[in-house]
Amino acid sequence: MAAYATLVSVMHTIEQIQLHPSPPISLDHKQVQSLTETITFLQGFLEVYPHDGTQEAYDLEGRIRDAAHAAEDVIESHIVDRIRGGSTSSHGENSNDLYQDLGQVIKDMDFIKKEVVLEIKAKKEIQDDKLPTQYSILPVGSSTTSAPTSENIMEGLDDILIMDIVERLTGHPSKRQIIPIAGMGGIGKTTLARNVYAKSIIVEYFDICAWVTISQDYNVKEILLEILLSSKKVESSRESLRGMSEEELGGKVYKTLFGRRYLIVMDDIWSIEVWDKLKFFFPDNNNGSRIMITTRMSNLSFDFIGSEGFSMKLLDDDKSWNLFCKKVFGEEGCPPKLEEIGKKIAKTCKGLPLSIAVIGGLLAKSERTRQYWEYIADNLNPIVNLEDEARCLKILSMSYFNLPVHLKPCFLYMGVFNEDMDISVSRLVRLWVAEGFLKPISGKCLEAVAEDYLKSLMDRNLISVHRWGSSGKIKYCKIHDLMRDLCLREAHKEKFFCVPRERSPNMLQSKNNEEHSPNMLQSINNERCITIHSSILSREYAIQLLFGLPFASLVRSLIYNSEGYLPPHTCRLLRVLQAADMKLYNEKARKYEYFVNDIFQFVNLRYLDFGVERYLNAKFHSSKCLLWNLQTLIIKGDSEEVVAPSEIWMMPHLRHVKLENFYLPDPPSVEEEKPVFVLRNLQTLSRVINFGCSEDVVKRIPNIKKLRVVYEKDSDEGARRYCTENFICLHKLESLDFTFGDYMDKRTHSYLSQNLTFPYSLRKLALCRTHLGWEEMSSKVGSLPLLQVLKLKDDSCKGSEWKPVEGQFCSLKVLEIQEDDLEYWTADETNFPCLEQLLLLVPSKLKEVPSGIGDIPTLRSIRLDLCCNSAVISAKKIADEQEELGNLDLQVQATVWKEDTEIQESMLTQDVIESHIVDRIRGGSTSSHGENSNELYQDLGQVIKDMDFIKKEVVLEIKAKKEIQDDKLPTQYSILPVGSSTTSSPTSENIIVDLDGILIEIMERLTGQQSKRLIIPIVGMGGIGKTTLARNVYAKPIIKEYFDICALVTISQDYNLQEILVEILLGSKKYESSRESLRGMSEEELGEKIYKTLSGRRYLIVMDDMWSIEVWDKLKFFCPDNNNGSRIMITTRLSKLAYDFIGSDGFRMKLLDDDTSWNLLCKKVFGEEGYPPELEEIGKKIAKTCKGLPLSIEVIGGLLGKSKRTPQYWKYIAENLNAIVNLEDGARCLKILSLSYVNLPVHLKPCFLYMGVFPEDIGIPVSRLVRLWVAEGFLRPISEKCLEEVAEDYLKHLIDRNLISACQVQLTSPPGSSRGQARLCFEEPTNALEIRDFRCGEDVVKRIPNIKKLKVVYFKGSNEGSRTDNFSRLHELESLACKFDYFWRNLTSPLVRTYSQRYLTSGYLWQNLTFPHSLKKLTIDNSGVDWEEMSSKVGSLPLLQVLKLNRGACKGPRWEPVEGQFCSLKALIIRRCSDLEYWTADQTNFPLLEQLVLQELNKLTEVPSGIGDIPTLRSIELRCCSDSAVISAKKIADEQEELENLDLQVQVSRWLEGSMLGSLQSSRNFRVW
Repeated sequence: MAAYATLVSVMHTIEQIQLHPSPPISLDHKQVQSLTETITFLQGFLEVYPHDGTQEAYDLEGRIRDAAHAAEDVIESHIVDRIRGGSTSSHGENSNDLYQDLGQVIKDMDFIKKEVVLEIKAKKEIQDDKLPTQYSILPVGSSTTSAPTSENIMEGLDDILIMDIVERLTGHPSKRQIIPIAGMGGIGKTTLARNVYAKSIIVEYFDICAWVTISQDYNVKEILLEILLSSKKVESSRESLRGMSEEELGGKVYKTLFGRRYLIVMDDIWSIEVWDKLKFFFPDNNNGSRIMITTRMSNLSFDFIGSEGFSMKLLDDDKSWNLFCKKVFGEEGCPPKLEEIGKKIAKTCKGLPLSIAVIGGLLAKSERTRQYWEYIADNLNPIVNLEDEARCLKILSMSYFNLPVHLKPCFLYMGVFNEDMDISVSRLVRLWVAEGFLKPISGKCLEAVAEDYLKSLMDRNLISVHRWGSSGKIKYCKIHDLMRDLCLREAHKEKFFCVPRERSPNMLQSKNNEEHSPNMLQSINNERCITIHSSILSREYAIQLLFGLPFASLVRSLIYNSEGYLPPHTCRLLRVLQAADMKLYNEKARKYEYFVNDIFQFVNLRYLDFGVERYLNAKFHSSKCLLWNLQTLIIKGDSEEVVAPSEIWMMPHLRHVKLENFYLPDPPSVEEEKPVFVLRNLQTLSRVINFGCSEDVVKRIPNIKKLRVVYEKDSDEGARRYCTENFICLHKLESLDFTFGDYMDKRTHSYLSQNLTFPYSLRKLALCRTHLGWEEMSSKVGSLPLLQVLKLKDDSCKGSEWKPVEGQFCSLKVLEIQEDDLEYWTADETNFPCLEQLLLLVPSKLKEVPSGIGDIPTLRSIRLDLCCNSAVISAKKIADEQEELGNLDLQVQATVWKEDTEIQESMLTQDVIESHIVDRIRGGSTSSHGENSNELYQDLGQVIKDMDFIKKEVVLEIKAKKEIQDDKLPTQYSILPVGSSTTSSPTSENIIVDLDGILIEIMERLTGQQSKRLIIPIVGMGGIGKTTLARNVYAKPIIKEYFDICALVTISQDYNLQEILVEILLGSKKYESSRESLRGMSEEELGEKIYKTLSGRRYLIVMDDMWSIEVWDKLKFFCPDNNNGSRIMITTRLSKLAYDFIGSDGFRMKLLDDDTSWNLLCKKVFGEEGYPPELEEIGKKIAKTCKGLPLSIEVIGGLLGKSKRTPQYWKYIAENLNAIVNLEDGARCLKILSLSYVNLPVHLKPCFLYMGVFPEDIGIPVSRLVRLWVAEGFLRPISEKCLEEVAEDYLKHLIDRNLISACQVQLTSPPGSSRGQARLCFEEPTNALEIRDFRCGEDVVKRIPNIKKLKVVYFKGSNEGSRTDNFSRLHELESLACKFDYFWRNLTSPLVRTYSQRYLTSGYLWQNLTFPHSLKKLTIDNSGVDWEEMSSKVGSLPLLQVLKLNRGACKGPRWEPVEGQFCSLKALIIRRCSDLEYWTADQTNFPLLEQLVLQELNKLTEVPSGIGDIPTLRSIELRCCSDSAVISAKKIADEQEELENLDLQVQVSRWLEGSMLGSLQSSRNFRVW
């Protein structure tokens, strides 16, 4: 609020004049008293004035602001005139002018005061004599009971967060609890709360659920009424309840809730007082009742429960993109052409769900062209703020209008910083202080007040923490782009500051964008705060603005990247000047220089921050003493060492001085200086060369907090005047950076070090080249009681051994050591009891990190850079020990290099039989007798002897195990022990962090309404996290409470039924017998006990790691169906088991996508920290290489979390990932995955191992794989099946076991063949053989009785020998492609053309062509037959599933298939049949059709409407068809969508320009590309 800020600023200016020992002007005492009284009155008024955003409020504040500005102008103008005129007298002509001008200002302000008083009296809210102390215009009991909500903002809520809240709601303790959800406006708090509130688990768990919206202007009576009505336990009407008093309603609420378990959601709370009024009506029944609140104020969470509660964070880029896609495309994918610009738009929303929802809703209804989306990206924030009746802006602005008035200027000021800028908190605080709108608080310096204000804004989620400093304070903060836009809008309305932006061609026009108008140069004339960001302006426009500044004579604050341009002399009232950015003054191409002394012409400056060029002469002269009110002086850049003038000691308001290097002169003697100045406000001095800490200096800077000093070479005599022993007298000093120069002589160095003492107030200390002994350093530094950060830089200490004494460094949190000499160091929690962070940077001689360091309970991180191997090994040992002790908070980072290892294996095997075959054929002999035969006999004889020896060895092994008799071999032999006693197997605990929605689905299935006993399978490949998911569900408090008995048992491959029954009994906790006594019972006795235990109770039994159905067949008789919601949950790697149990896949766990893999890797490596940008690219590569397997990501993430975080090391990991995964963590990954291989039947193992011959990530054609398996010869023949069918059976078994997966499925593939988890491609080979002029004679038919796939092409005109009539005799033929070459239809010779047409038109080939009933797939090209004839021949094929009619396959304009034809057809593809105009079809013609593709049918008038009624139809695709056909397809899509058939997808495309497709909008069933 600009008016309030200006009033505070005027008071601050008056105070500065009155407190100055030598003020530039003198103010009349009576005028000051009158002005102060009026300002205090108006301040009090504004502090309670209800700014509701109305124009009246803006107008009133505008009049107050203008009057305060006038007061400032009068006072500060006279100061400038007096100082520039060279007069130091406070009397004379100028004083008379000041008195008159100020008198007029006081009259104007008195008039406004009277106006305010009249307005207050008219409202009858307070008495005039009570102003301002008891004045309150806020309606405490207003009747609004609802507030704008952010419904449907998020479609992809964080399932983990939801489940955490559900757990808190349904878990322990039993006493009534408050559960806050906090976050900034628009982040989705209400949506999250409603999502949880609507869960069936919650509805069933609580007896009463009630929802009430509180909002800012709440009404207690209305709140109680809403609770009663939504509880559904009161039959009274709203009208009758409204007739009750507040106490009566409260009593009714209490009685309704008493004795019941209830959940009350209080949405949109803004203050604690509403709870203080309501809490007496909510009884604590000690039965798990809960109050859930949503609020924008994090501090409210602390008020309620003493912690943050559930704090909602902004979405990361991946989640933003996923939410954006859901809002724009629904279940469809994003078109590739829009992905890049779409991700840019999603990223620009900066993770705010409300912003994504608004812009997503707009784009979902708009044209999907790149050009339009680029326009949206360029103007995103203005569009978001205007779209949907400015809903986004309204929701966010509520936070601003609810701010106390003293915080509003501070919040608005955030808009002066550039978009996406990391804002330095120290800089922000200095600017707030200099601007003068911080109201002083007794006993606090202004910096402390500013930090309190900043915390309040963060508690209200208007500003966020970006980075913490080592001392535990906030170092950088950020503001969301939309919040910054809100600042800019409100600041523009209130004329608080101006951020010019030049007009762009795409700039949106709105009434709030006057700052973009061409008259910008004229409009800045009256601005008082101007910020020029070079990053958003062209250089020419920025210079144009700078040259327009001479007209901005009233400007007080100017923040800009000047490139050497100084503000003109006419900006004489400047108070804040920041004239350079760090990245500008170091640029080599820069052509301009600052003339430092020219800047000091602005005598009213409070804040001065600018940069200088290298080697620029930056010496000061005494003009600096003209800056009577200077608070902050910052000069950046590699300038020469400068000498500050002695007048610096005459600047009492000085607070911060920061230069690269400067000499501070001694203060003038008391005799010379009258009056004596004490710099009580000075807090920072940096970086002072040869700082003399004399007693006089100590007295002059009593409140110094931060000091950086460097001592260069000097004589003994000079060293004595530095008085380093007086540092201890700086009682407020908190941060000291102490450095000795490189060339200081030993004697001076020794003298200064010995005399150096530190004040007890120190919190942060950095030493460099001090050469203190370790013991001396510990003595001087270790005893500092408040020290939290200690940095021992180069040569700060000398000696090879450090043994700190017990009790030292009692408060130290951060220790950084950069010492080459240190070799041995002993330390533990007695020396560093509070240590959190240890950094060892280049201590190359250090032998080991003290083992006792790991026992410090507060320690969170150890980082080693370029340390010796023994130190790294010791750090690794500490990490391992702490991990074994369960301390997972400690993170150890070190540089680790591992050498590559190569494993070479060589094996050569030659088969005796095949070798002899090769020799015989190459030798040209066809006889089976002779010398070669004798050699074969001998060689084969030796092989037989060897195999017989092995056979005897195996028989002896089997006999020793007493498992079978020798005479039973091999038909009944089984080496697998069916009844072995193992009851557990390796689990994949903690593999998955993000369980997505499947966890919630399983819980709802477990606790759902179906009362009969259900089996719930969880299926997936090894290492995908099935056990983790099952255990996560099993451990939920709501599950424990819902079921009377819960038991978890691991089955494994070699199960033991007796052990399983024992585990179930013990897990049920309903039986007190010991494990030993239970093991003494038989299976029948145990089973009977289980049956009795489970009878009548609702139970959950989890059977983990099942490998066969037989174990359930044995157990199911002991698990009664009590018809009360009992459940059996199993985990298995075998998809077939799920089908055996329930006839479907159950809950199938999928491999993670790339984004989720990267998120999981980040969580495993960095925890809650963010990842370093330099590791993002290589990190994503590593995550992607894990191919979505959580176990692999967990193993590699665990390694990287404990290793050096450098791009070089991570690149090494990426290049050797699979080898490292299989070796890391005791080869756990390999062990878990190998279980699937070991459990394979022996006949499947060669087929599985053979998958390794294919390159990584290749899609493997099944037809090629099958042919190779057959050729390799390791398929065991099965009677009545060809080897290809055997291979397909084997393949299906491997897919069912989740060892390989289908990545593309044909419609003709066997059912279920698409299930799996690896890479496999079902597709037709592209190099299929084409037989030209195939002659299908009887002899040919006899020789190829089992032909399954045939592709023929006919070129010549002599067709009598083709014998197409014999095709029907190919009884095993499944796929036929028959093509009549297009060449015939393009011959130029009249004779040949006539000849060819005679055969084609007469249909000679087609007329004789007959098809076998075994056909499943048929492709026809250029046959030229009538549609009716084609239907007659083809439509009657009983097994035909795929029909492709390519160019010229049929002729004629109309196709009317007959009912009953094409009874098995699943896919129909018609391409380039250009004659077709009309086509009738429905479910009587194509009862099983799933896919319809129509391509280049330019004459087709419409897609048959009856097509949409086919129940199996899933896809209609039109490519380059007529517009009318497209419209008819769109109509079908719309009709099916209305009928809620969301399975049918219609896709259309066309290449022609001017098509009407651009006007068609995509929907859930319809898509245009």
